[in-house]
Amino acid sequence: MISYELSMGLSVVGVIMVAGTLRLDRIVEMQEGLFWNFWRMPIGFITFLVASFAETKPAAFRSPEAEPELVGGITRNTAA
Repeated sequence: MISYELSMGLSVVGVIMVAGTLRLDRIVEMQEGLFWNFWRMPIGFITFLVASFAETKPAAFRSPEAEPELVGGITRNTAA
């Protein structure tokens, strides 16, 4: 859980560093026209997007049935 939040936080820190301020109105003004932060920092945007999807826990990031297999290995039922 903490790894997703850390990735999201680092993406936001990148926006703050590019803007040079913590004021949201200045950050919004900086993105005037077509110079959005998406174009300035595409890796940060993709990181934020993937982390936000993972934070909502869709099926791609959740697999509780795989946890015992990771710990104990795959067990097959041989009784036939």
